[in-house]
Amino acid sequence: EQIQEEIDNFNAKLLKVVNSASPEDENFVPELVDFNGIKISPLMKYHLEDLLFDAKNEGLSLKVVNGYISFEEQKEIYTTAVQKYKESSKASVVKAESYVKKTIPKEGECEQQTGLIVEFASDSDEDFEKSEEYHFLMKNCVNYGFILRYPNTENTGGRKFSPSLFRYVGIDHAKTMRSYNMTLDEY
Repeated sequence: EQIQEEIDNFNAKLLKVVNSASPEDENFVPELVDFNGIKISPLMKYHLEDLLFDAKNEGLSLKVVNGYISFEEQKEIYTTAVQKYKESSKASVVKAESYVKKTIPKEGECEQQTGLIVEFASDSDEDFEKSEEYHFLMKNCVNYGFILRYPNTENTGGRKFSPSLFRYVGIDHAKTMRSYNMTLDEY
């Protein structure tokens, strides 16, 4: 019974969706580890190391450029983006927030606060979505427990497609989501 409870708690952590309908409060800080200068959840560390090692063995320059973002950091990112858009487009605050929120969530509504999302990049100058690294990820990510977090706006809480943000959900969940062609939000 206790083991099942621990499994349920573990799955709840792995599958927690954070968005405007289910925000985290400013006091939530997950357990984190350092990964080449980037903070991530320890739940994904070994699978992430394996993924990067295998990509390197295929001659790819896949790297992690971002991970955990705190509540305060996200507040700063969001506020700055709204201000910049407001100034450049002469939009009202409401219009600026509506525009920015499609790509940058407000503080507490950002899944990177869980430490379970990483942002990938490559050394190539081309658009990441067109890179060999992206295609490697799309083909193999589930074997390491990752899914593309924001594949479309319909089923990801209104967030725009983002080819570089991958969410760790564990290998079993990732493979199940792929087999059913489901996003985390649908799953």
